[in-house]
Amino acid sequence: MDSNFRDIRKNVHEICGMIGYTEEIMEIVWKKVGMEDEEIIKSFYKKEQSRSCEFSFANNILWAPYYHIKYAIVEGSLVFASGTPVESVSFPLGKEHVKETIDALISYFQENKQEFKMHLVTHEQFERLDKLFPGEFHIEYNRDYVKKGIISRKEWDFYTISDDEMQILVSFANINIGGYVAAKLVNLKTGEVICDSVQYFIGANKHVSHSIPDRPSRFKDKIGKTEFDFHTKENERTLSFSGKYKGEAVEVFAGMEIMEGLESITTVFPFSEDKTKYFMTTKQLCMPCEGKFKFGDYEYEFTKDKAFCSVDWGRVNTIHEMVWYWGAGAQYLTDAKGDEHLFSFEITWAIGDESNATETCLFYDGKIHKIGAVDVEKFPKNRFMEPWKFISEDGRFNMTMVPTLDNHSDVDFKVGRMNCHQVFGIWNGDVTLDDGTKIEIKNMFSFCEYVENKW
Repeated sequence: MDSNFRDIRKNVHEICGMIGYTEEIMEIVWKKVGMEDEEIIKSFYKKEQSRSCEFSFANNILWAPYYHIKYAIVEGSLVFASGTPVESVSFPLGKEHVKETIDALISYFQENKQEFKMHLVTHEQFERLDKLFPGEFHIEYNRDYVKKGIISRKEWDFYTISDDEMQILVSFANINIGGYVAAKLVNLKTGEVICDSVQYFIGANKHVSHSIPDRPSRFKDKIGKTEFDFHTKENERTLSFSGKYKGEAVEVFAGMEIMEGLESITTVFPFSEDKTKYFMTTKQLCMPCEGKFKFGDYEYEFTKDKAFCSVDWGRVNTIHEMVWYWGAGAQYLTDAKGDEHLFSFEITWAIGDESNATETCLFYDGKIHKIGAVDVEKFPKNRFMEPWKFISEDGRFNMTMVPTLDNHSDVDFKVGRMNCHQVFGIWNGDVTLDDGTKIEIKNMFSFCEYVENKW
């Protein structure tokens, strides 16, 4: 993840005590970075390598005035701070006393009645942090970091529930100038849109989702006469929506199981055309789902044995014109011993620069098995209802989809357009897990979409 959008937070009131400290709180004296500090700062860089852009003396000098960068030596570790007064700190450089340093920093923030935050934390540093303080830190997106191109900032919480008959879409989006909350029911056999309840709003900051994609959180709001509640707990998610469509009442409720240890995949893709742009999403699948969708006198009930929910949580600041592919699905599988397993896949590609990462993986009983880049053998445009053959660079995703429905939508505002072919069909083939186990997939009902986007 681009470290500019990592914001590490800690609920400091959970800290019961400090390890290796007296009751007297250590005073931390911050010093502005200057050329006279080169020797001492570089001495820490030589001891411990980091791929974070912050740990470069040239960058320290260059950005010091803009971000109000200061530094201090805390318990033998080098720590940078930004903001006036101090708003957040870097991960400590100093292999021997990292925990003691973080304890001291937490106490410093606590004494100043501030929430402890760390910035520019790399993946490797976060792993160390989680080992030292298991489960106590988490990563949050901070929308206020978006300074350039703010008009192209988009945020969404998108829930897709489907079985082999119906698709339910419950979503919230803020596209900076405004947004919407919606609930939609589509017949996957005929393509009929049975209900499409949408409530729009104007303004960037009036309705903002502070949800966390894969941790307990709650986003409850009312827009016009539409009320909704997206609630994530440790072992379940619940969605509720109450609105109108064509003068009739619309009521949606869904409850999803979150199995113990369920993983998610988060990616951030830059754009080579504009280095200030990014595309960050978290996807979580493997969630059996039950509930009801009511529209007037019409009612559809879905059950956990057939219906599954996937979460697409997006926070992006994109270039104007791009395309993408997105495919996902879930089903129960029975192995040779007769044991049941929950299988899902997530394949997204063609968004931004994928030279360092891909959003392609398998879920097996909630655990992610990362696979290589995925593509289709033949470009599907103008042949969407012909078979799609999927291939992967590592040979671990070999699937063919025979389409049954092209759920096509084309929203054209002239200055912006989203042309989406969401193609559903029957999938057959095989996938390979991390340990080399090959799994045969038979008659799985799933989708893959191709989207041309200008907005």
